[in-house]
Amino acid sequence: MMTAENTSNKVVVTPSSSALAPSAVVLPDEILTAVFLLLPVKSILRFRAVCRSWAALLSSAEFCNLHMTAQTEESTTPPKLLFVSPTANFDATAVYSCSLSSSSSSSSARHGDATDHLLFTLPYARGNSVNVAPAPCHGLTLLHDATRWAHYVCNPATRAVTRLPRRDALYSAAGIGFDAAARKHKAVLLSQHTWYESLFITCEVYTLVDDDGGYHHQPWRPVAGGVPAAFRNLAHAAIFPASCTRSPPLFADDLRRCDPDSSALEIWKLIDYSSSEWSLNYRIDCSGPVAARDLLRPKAVTVIGSVGNSKSSERSPILIATSKHKVFAYDPIYESLEVVHTAMEIQGSHQIQPSNVRFSFFIESLVPVYKAKEEIDLSSPLAEATKEILLRLPAKSVVQNCRRVSKQWRRLISSDSFADAFFLHKNLGRRPKIMLVVWGSGPREFGFTPLHDWLQEGPDQGSWLDTKVVCSKPCHGLNLVSTEKRDYLYNPSLGLGRSYTMQGMIRHRTSKSSGSVQPDDHPFAVGGRNVGLGFNLSKQGHVIAEFFYDEKNYRSREYKLTLFLRGCYSQQQECFSSTPLPVNDMPPAYLEGTLYWMSDPRLGQSDSRAIVSFNIGAKAFGVIPCPSSIST
Repeated sequence: MMTAENTSNKVVVTPSSSALAPSAVVLPDEILTAVFLLLPVKSILRFRAVCRSWAALLSSAEFCNLHMTAQTEESTTPPKLLFVSPTANFDATAVYSCSLSSSSSSSSARHGDATDHLLFTLPYARGNSVNVAPAPCHGLTLLHDATRWAHYVCNPATRAVTRLPRRDALYSAAGIGFDAAARKHKAVLLSQHTWYESLFITCEVYTLVDDDGGYHHQPWRPVAGGVPAAFRNLAHAAIFPASCTRSPPLFADDLRRCDPDSSALEIWKLIDYSSSEWSLNYRIDCSGPVAARDLLRPKAVTVIGSVGNSKSSERSPILIATSKHKVFAYDPIYESLEVVHTAMEIQGSHQIQPSNVRFSFFIESLVPVYKAKEEIDLSSPLAEATKEILLRLPAKSVVQNCRRVSKQWRRLISSDSFADAFFLHKNLGRRPKIMLVVWGSGPREFGFTPLHDWLQEGPDQGSWLDTKVVCSKPCHGLNLVSTEKRDYLYNPSLGLGRSYTMQGMIRHRTSKSSGSVQPDDHPFAVGGRNVGLGFNLSKQGHVIAEFFYDEKNYRSREYKLTLFLRGCYSQQQECFSSTPLPVNDMPPAYLEGTLYWMSDPRLGQSDSRAIVSFNIGAKAFGVIPCPSSIST
């Protein structure tokens, strides 16, 4: 067994027993560095712990650059991909490395590649809305959580992740690059905003490493002079790629020709930014049934890059990924298309196909990812211990009392990570708590009490309700209580609430006074209204969705139905009259930005039951057929 010792920046290798070798062997730094450059990142991270000199060498910027150059020039190494996917319970996002292989005829193409390796997870990026930038920069990859408007920069090889300061923008596109003059990596964010009914595009830059070592988050800074007029069309195309014509490269309908005579996928290259000159590089024939199904039907298709090095990029296979979680290799020489990876599909009763591509190149890199001082403070042992104590307290005590203890506690309680951890600790894996709506006290119209406690202590007749009340299903801990006169939004844990008057409510009062609409004799019917609570993932706000029947005739099966949508913290209301099916009186269910109602088979042309969905952010209806056992 050999041991390594450090002597004057030289590595001395000696045997553990003097009988094994007569003398020690000294390796020059040049040979040692050459050996280290052949190692993967995982081994280099382990060798940093051998001694101080190794740690200094393997952590230096010079060695990181040499290692990155060696990895780039090494053409014999099989390329790998990065893939992001929600976990089984949709409570986190997992990041995998994927090996490419010819799997079009194997079982791995149907059930996922067995060589997928879990790198790390983002515990507070929940759901099905995290996407990845297709092109990394020096091994750094940008992840975007559309649910929380959060951007993460990660080095998958070192498993280092940092979250960038939040920027609120309804429509945006982000990327990561390297400023060669400043020798710093920077994130760039293009956003579209509305100001007094005028649209304008902004560009902001965030420097990943600041002057004092990256331990403090700098703010996003707007570019000097704003977005030039010559680049506004390109910026708009980057934010809305599907809505612009002849503006590749992402996904646009005109790049995928679906007519029977010329089914093809076109790959264009931008030659000149100033003149917006493009050239058609490749045209992939999709007339075959497999290619037509896999490349023309998915919502999104994008080019990840070429497999070979830069010298032979025009002749190297091109990797194409789709939102169906498949990766294809197109050989421009033989004009052949082959499946090289299929990620495992998420199991579930009903999953809406995502419109984003979740693949990127995986590059071995030692580029550091610095965490902000605030992020380090929230992950310190003291902060973790404090969080574990606060998680076991009632929500009311945490918000009203613990926030006043110190600035550190207030910062911890106000963080998104604590809110997510509190939700998981109080709800997941525990028996649901049934709450009963009762009369409130003081300024509150209603109150909530645990049903078990109410029955054990004996029902207080003074708290019984003497009016018809409909309580929505919870959405992020909030409930909507609806009566015939008003709607009330409550947080039962904190005892806070506010009231609303919807447009359908006003129309109901008018129609009721004229006797034109008669409410159903149903326990969930409140004047012919159906009210639910949801969350707009695009605008990051809760909304009230109200269905109102202007006309309902069960004999003729004719109806007139309108959906009113209102933000809980804004006065703006929208109405939608083109509903696909009538809905019944049961409150809707909410899941991942979409509300779901059961249809009413007594109205309309069909007497079969179905599920009516409404994507709040996209403002789009959908119909999900019910199984045959419950459709009638």
